[in-house]
Amino acid sequence: MQYKYKAIDTSGNRTEGFVEAVTDREAIAMLAGTGIYVVEIKKVNNLALTGGFRKRVKKNRLSAFYRLLAFLLKAGIGVYRALCIMRDYEDDKNIKKLLSDLAIDIENGSSLSAAMGKHKKVFSESEIYQVLAGEEGGSLEEILLRLADQLETNDRIISKIRSAMIYPSFVAVTAIVVVLFMTGYIVPNIASVLISLGGQLPLITELVISFSNFVKSYYIFIIMLIILTPIAVKLSLKNDKIKYLFDEYVVKVPVIGKMIYNSELVLFTRTLSSLLKCGLPIVRSLSVTQDVISNKYMNSRLGIVRNKIELDGKSLSESLMEDKYFPGLLVQLVEVGSTSGSLYEMLDNYADRVEEVLDNNVRTLISLIEPAMILILGGVVGVIVIAMYLPMVSLINQI
Repeated sequence: MQYKYKAIDTSGNRTEGFVEAVTDREAIAMLAGTGIYVVEIKKVNNLALTGGFRKRVKKNRLSAFYRLLAFLLKAGIGVYRALCIMRDYEDDKNIKKLLSDLAIDIENGSSLSAAMGKHKKVFSESEIYQVLAGEEGGSLEEILLRLADQLETNDRIISKIRSAMIYPSFVAVTAIVVVLFMTGYIVPNIASVLISLGGQLPLITELVISFSNFVKSYYIFIIMLIILTPIAVKLSLKNDKIKYLFDEYVVKVPVIGKMIYNSELVLFTRTLSSLLKCGLPIVRSLSVTQDVISNKYMNSRLGIVRNKIELDGKSLSESLMEDKYFPGLLVQLVEVGSTSGSLYEMLDNYADRVEEVLDNNVRTLISLIEPAMILILGGVVGVIVIAMYLPMVSLINQI
């Protein structure tokens, strides 16, 4: 049975958590043995805890879960007891609930992979298959550590892409705010003075004043457009057809597209390598890998490759070569690996190489974007300032 308790420890601090015991008296005695004195205890309704966990878990928390579980298993602690220990010392209520669900399923005779399979929003099919292979092959600790490394690597790649986009996004937003402020507030005040003086205004000044009048007249619509555009894009990408077209186009965008393409290649090769190490057949490995790839276009290309292997009896290297979407180096390494029986090693080596390239691309992009965005922002502000001061200079010269 599982009991939820509220207690006081030896330091006088209040604490609460869950404990597994046959009766409430046994639970109180167990806690007292650890220096925790129960104030309130009640049995938890297991039926309320067995539903599928509906909230997503951050990848860094998931990798920590795999690593800690592997550590406890290596220390000789069983899966059920390890989950209970992790649950009792977990502060996050959602994670604690997830650990409780897993522990209850294990207690009822389920395997870890089967218990994870009830929480598809948390654990991917790839992770579940790898844990299953670890259970069957007696290498669960190794698989869990590999999953932790894999999730950390994937999270690191995503962070690199985001870091390359944060600065230009910040500067772009700043530029928009500055331009709207200057054209909506400063320019109209100066323009009224210039117009009252009479005379022919320079073309650049007239253009800036016209733009200023437009912003002042339609500023509400402009602000709404700025706010609603990203929301509309996000909602549109939930449509599979639009997402497919977007993903097909985005990898063709100079610099950024190549980085996204490389990040998806790393994810593809590492996931496929991990599944092949577990002994999963190539066709099933490709099918599971498809579920991990978020890029719809690459996902469809992998589906074509899988069908050629499954239906036409072709090898992986032949199928990749015919598709033309995948780089030649990857095809060659897959061919060598298939022949020598070291396919997953070749896939890992390729992923390492592409990740290094991705690292260099991110550093180069950031070093180029910073001065470029500053120049753009300075140029826009400079044009507005020059447009406002040119008439003044002309007036002074006339005097």
